[in-house]
Amino acid sequence: MNGAPAEQLRAATYLTLLLGIVGLIFANRALGAPPLAAFRRLSRAMIIVPVTVGTGIAGVFFTPFGRTTFGLGVLDRDGLILSGRAVVGAFLGMLLLKARLTALASRSAG
Repeated sequence: MNGAPAEQLRAATYLTLLLGIVGLIFANRALGAPPLAAFRRLSRAMIIVPVTVGTGIAGVFFTPFGRTTFGLGVLDRDGLILSGRAVVGAFLGMLLLKARLTALASRSAG
């Protein structure tokens, strides 16, 4: 995104942060659970959080009021790809850290 306007970079950052927060919630649902357990055992809260965040993202990005309030530009394909890669990388990093912490906890307990 070299040479992209500040509004587009701000929009990519905003989207990445919100999706990263949702990924963090799913990754840290239970320390001893497998990585995709949060998707298999959905609770009411695990449905409300993504729906609320998705509605908020849509409200900010698809309304002129939301874009001007936060100073966001329209995301292009490069911004979406950048945000997607950052979120996937952070999610995988959280899962690797979770696996490492689980292994250390089981080693110290046994």
